[in-house]
Amino acid sequence: MSRQPAASFAPHFLLTQRLRPLLVAACGAASVGMASAADYWSSFSGVGAGSWVTTSISGSLHGAPVSIANAGNTFRMLYLNNGVAWANTNAGIYPPSFNITNFEFVRSNDATATVASPGIAHIDFDKPVVDPILIFYSLDASGVTINGTLDTAGAPAVVTIDSNQPSQIDTSTRSVSGPFAGGAGSPEGCITGSRRVCGIYRFTGTYSQLSLGQFGSAGDGVGFQVGVSITPMAVSETFTGTAGTEQMAASNLRSNDSLTGAQGTNVPADATNTSIPAPTGWPSGFTLDPASGAVTIAASVAAGTYTLPYQLCDAADANNCADATVTVELKQVVPPVVTPATPVPTLSQWALLLMSALAALGGGLALRRRPEQ
Repeated sequence: MSRQPAASFAPHFLLTQRLRPLLVAACGAASVGMASAADYWSSFSGVGAGSWVTTSISGSLHGAPVSIANAGNTFRMLYLNNGVAWANTNAGIYPPSFNITNFEFVRSNDATATVASPGIAHIDFDKPVVDPILIFYSLDASGVTINGTLDTAGAPAVVTIDSNQPSQIDTSTRSVSGPFAGGAGSPEGCITGSRRVCGIYRFTGTYSQLSLGQFGSAGDGVGFQVGVSITPMAVSETFTGTAGTEQMAASNLRSNDSLTGAQGTNVPADATNTSIPAPTGWPSGFTLDPASGAVTIAASVAAGTYTLPYQLCDAADANNCADATVTVELKQVVPPVVTPATPVPTLSQWALLLMSALAALGGGLALRRRPEQ
């Protein structure tokens, strides 16, 4: 896996800056912790290093396997790890992080193909990727298209196309072709002094496979790279409770967090795509379970306000993290006010004797008044 966190895709940086106030507004007073976007590019290994193959080549992207397989036998491909192609380009459309990556895979058509019936290779991701980017390099007597690509929901790909020669883009077929026929004063191509065409497909959404089609004359090798850009986004949380009771401040810190792709697609954070490092410096009595994201408070914690920092990290890159906090306010236990009961009046012993005597006297008088039978 190739990672260049310092210089990320420019469109993604601008988009995340626009998202920040929207996310804060959506989360009320909660603040949103955002890392700088980290870019990742495919690396390759095994069969195909500098040698042409007709089946497939394998590699990894963002910590997960990726493979490129020809759907037919009319194309050959290989991969290189010398960075020559990218080092020689002066096409300013490429992200800075891409310009320093080494790997590329190259496909060359062995037979003439058309844009309506191109030679297809499937780029398969072991895990769905968010907002992938496909870069192509050095179109001479050939062209590329991504028609037929579907997202993970089965819908046609949402994609934008950029090229050093915009006039070579055909949006109806989602294709770009070369060479550029401009004169000496035209913008440079992929290589200084050339008429070759470079470009980028930026996909929006999540994808398990990209369909890469090539067309044009036989024998034109084209370089490709596949990448992603990931930004962890963590939303700070608050909890209010009463001291003296064991309780849970948060059942899952990830519940409001996400990973954001280059085009702004958000993927909910979970235990498979993010990690939460064990915190340091938390006061005694507070416990974080990194697996579940649960925060518990012991009954021994005194009343007060506590700010507990934590990090949400990309599971594939422990250095790509966003900072957030859990603010806990524990209130003092207030004893209930006990109102003394009003005493019920009681009779003294002499009063009871007097009452008994009166009762007996009343009974005797009643018997005297009874008429004789």
